[in-house]
Amino acid sequence: REIWCDAALFFSVEDPSSLVTILNELSTRPALVSDFSLRALTQAQKYSLEKMVKAYKAVYGLTSLRTSEQAVACAL
Repeated sequence: REIWCDAALFFSVEDPSSLVTILNELSTRPALVSDFSLRALTQAQKYSLEKMVKAYKAVYGLTSLRTSEQAVACAL
């Protein structure tokens, strides 16, 4: 839920009828399907390998990453 926010519909695994309700709603409202498709695409585009690597480097610091890479190279 923290990743998809309002870009997805959620149901309770403990209540199968909640999934049925969502599927029935989607099957009768094509505009809702289009809306959630666009929301999901927009949300998914916030994530990429490049962005993840950049974030990790920011958290750990480029120097720390270089030090780790050098340690691995020396161990080989």
